[in-house]
Amino acid sequence: MDDDEKLPNAHNIASQDNEDDIEHKIVRMNVPYAQPGHGIVGTYFIGYARHFTVTQRMLNNMFSQSDRLLDFSTPITGSAFFIPSRRLLERIAEGDYFPEA
Repeated sequence: MDDDEKLPNAHNIASQDNEDDIEHKIVRMNVPYAQPGHGIVGTYFIGYARHFTVTQRMLNNMFSQSDRLLDFSTPITGSAFFIPSRRLLERIAEGDYFPEA
């Protein structure tokens, strides 16, 4: 289906980040998990973006636009991690990143 044929709260519509009329994308991966004997099933969602604001806007859009995905799943928790670039690590190692007080 074309985007204009989908419901406005379809997951791939509601979760878009179109800041400044540019669709910002992320690399994403879902990893299923289960403990069937305990009735526990779910998926870990992992998203990678150059800037956290892209992921943050996507998540804000999902919740503010009643993303249809949330009719079928319940978010329990979340975490954000920062992975510095090689150049930033080099600057920190050289003592160039944190100026002397």
